[in-house]
Amino acid sequence: MIYIHSVHLIGGHGHEHIASVKWKNPDTNKAATSSRDEIITWIEGGGSAYVCGGNAHMARVEVVRSRPPYIRTVADDTWTDNLLALSRF
Repeated sequence: MIYIHSVHLIGGHGHEHIASVKWKNPDTNKAATSSRDEIITWIEGGGSAYVCGGNAHMARVEVVRSRPPYIRTVADDTWTDNLLALSRF
């Protein structure tokens, strides 16, 4: 499991423009930057990614199946904008 804490967008301001993310594994304290494609591969391979919000609320990161695919958060079975609310790098 990893927690995504910031995003890098290229060419626009929507989810489909997230090009890379910074993340941290809370179990190992490993931190890294990964491309959108690497995160998609991680999730599709069984990995889990989350964005932590206020009041300890977590939103799961899922893959939106479009051309090209991109990532977006889901909370309470509803697509949310938690990734876009993160800091930029």
